Amino acid sequence: MSGAACFNEGMISRAPLFLSFLAALVGLAAACSGSVSGPLGADGGGADGGGGGDGSITDAPAGGDLFPADTTKVVVTSKGGFGAGAPDGSTCSQEDRTYTLTLPARTLDAKVCASSTTGGPNAYVIGKETLTEDEYAPIATALRAVHLSTEAACGADKPAETLTITTPSAETRYDDDFYSCNKEPGRIYVKGIDEVLNAVITRGK
Repeated sequence: MSGAACFNEGMISRAPLFLSFLAALVGLAAACSGSVSGPLGADGGGADGGGGGDGSITDAPAGGDLFPADTTKVVVTSKGGFGAGAPDGSTCSQEDRTYTLTLPARTLDAKVCASSTTGGPNAYVIGKETLTEDEYAPIATALRAVHLSTEAACGADKPAETLTITTPSAETRYDDDFYSCNKEPGRIYVKGIDEVLNAVITRGK
């Protein structure tokens, strides 16, 4: 693996919690309730998991693949939800993550909230690496599986997740359908962001 500042989330306190609870989360979402704890990342969304921002920048594609072949950048985020309270002085909560994948170079930038091993405040950890083809392959598979949702139910407590796809001609934001009952104007709700996050976190490991 190459990159000026490679990062290993296995070294970040509590990061395995996201992976261990991911399967349970899917079942909880189907039952219209759920919670996740563990470090994720994002720069959008509120503490109640309701999300932030002003929705998509362009309309969703009429149908088919939401991950076009000419995609130049993918940003996947997760923020908020119900989790352990952050110590005083923290700049983030342990659910906060932002991943930016630049294509075709396969450069992955990460901004992940980490808890202190000495009980101090949480702080963001910044990482950068270039993925191999084998590391990138499961991420591409997960991105191609993302699809528009007609879900009308809502759960609670889960971090708000977004996926932004940039091509030379457009930039489109998608929101996880876990909170689709809110029906906020301009939002495009999809299924599959959980799987994209999982694929980015594990990176074929």
